[in-house]
Amino acid sequence: MDREVKQRGFSIIELLIIIAIISIIMGVAYNWIINLVANQRLKNAADMLMNDLSKAKTMSVSGRYMWGVYLSPGENCYLIFEDRDASCNITGTVNASCNYSGTADVVSRVDLPPGVVVDTGSSVVFDRKGYPRNDGCGVGPVTITLRSTVTGSRRSIYITSFGRIRYEVE
Repeated sequence: MDREVKQRGFSIIELLIIIAIISIIMGVAYNWIINLVANQRLKNAADMLMNDLSKAKTMSVSGRYMWGVYLSPGENCYLIFEDRDASCNITGTVNASCNYSGTADVVSRVDLPPGVVVDTGSSVVFDRKGYPRNDGCGVGPVTITLRSTVTGSRRSIYITSFGRIRYEVE
C-alpha cells in the first residue's frame, strides 16, 4: 500500500520570494522615514527660531535694551543677546561652533537639531518699537533661511519691516 505523504510548509523558493519582497518594502520605507525625520527636524528648528525671534522682539519692546539673535551661515546654532550698546550687532568674537568671547550680554546659545544649519542670515536686532534692524542698524525686512543637510529642504523665516515674523517652506 502506497500512501501519499503530504508535506507541510514552504519551499525555499517561496521563502526567498517573500524575503525579497520584504527587503524592497523596507528599502523604500527606510528612505521615507529618513526624509520624514529630517523634514520634521527642519520644521522644529524653524519653529524654535521663530519663537526665539518673537521673544527677542517682545523683550526689546518691554525692556530697556534692544535684543537680538546672532546667526552664522553654515552653523547649527545661534545666540540670543541683549544689545546694551545699541550697535545692532554682537560685540565680541563668535567662533565656528557659536562659542562666544566678549563683553556683550549673551543670554543663551541655542543648538539646532542635528542635520539643520543656518543657510543664510546674520544678526537681527529688534528696536524698542519692535522693528527689525540688520547688522548696519538699518530698518528693513530680514530673511533667514534654514537648510536640512540630509534632504536639502529649506525653510525661510521672513521678518517684515514692521516686525511681523512668518515662515515658508521652499
